Amino acid sequence: MAGLTPWLVWSNLLMAGSAAGWVVCTALLLGLPVDPVVVGQAFLLTAVFYLRDRMAPAEQHADRFTMPARTAWLAARAVVLRRLGRVLAALAVATVVLRPACLPWLLGGLGLSVSYTVKWIPRRGGRVAWKQLPAAKEVLVALLWTVVTVLVPVTVTHGPWSRPTALTAAAVWCLVATQILVNDLRDVDEDRRHGTRSLPVLIGPPAARLVGCLLCTAAILATPGLTPLALATAATALGYRREHDARWRPWIEAQGLLAAALLVLR
Repeated sequence: MAGLTPWLVWSNLLMAGSAAGWVVCTALLLGLPVDPVVVGQAFLLTAVFYLRDRMAPAEQHADRFTMPARTAWLAARAVVLRRLGRVLAALAVATVVLRPACLPWLLGGLGLSVSYTVKWIPRRGGRVAWKQLPAAKEVLVALLWTVVTVLVPVTVTHGPWSRPTALTAAAVWCLVATQILVNDLRDVDEDRRHGTRSLPVLIGPPAARLVGCLLCTAAILATPGLTPLALATAATALGYRREHDARWRPWIEAQGLLAAALLVLR
């Protein structure tokens, strides 16, 4: 079990680093300054909410089937990880104090995120969470990423609300949605069991892979500068297999870092 520690640390860092990478991409694509506070904010917020989701009892129940070793590691260190989450949250609040212009976007995203797993929406005599609505996982989580990594940086740096900004937001949404779709391919059996109507549950994994390719194509059309990453993301959607998850995981979770690296090298 101890051997899982480095892998879990790197996994969390990749997810948070991916969000920071998308902020850098937004700045490079739109010719905006790279604000280190906003980059740090994206990193911290992603780390906080990723940790919160993984520690939620409902999520851990599902993760015991798809990622049993990691879930056991998290459960054994729950107290320490919750303390870490509070520290990261305090640092994230500090970035908001330094860049108050981001507050309206983040408050909207916070409300969506907090309510994401809470069963509060009336439906067919019961209540469901956002994530249980048809294909809502792909749509809503990608929207949250787009708010934090595109809309917030543009607002804080007084960037233009123009066609290039809208196209960049659309491209990021498409690529992040495909990344989430790949994760849903991994979780398709558990999502069926718990009534979460992700895209692979609704239309089946083969058709969901095709949708991922179409989303990547849309990203290329919206922002040609992201073509190499979009092609790599499409290849991941087509080639991913749950039994080889460990091989694909770094490419999935480091998506934004790869995008930033490609643009910097270009």
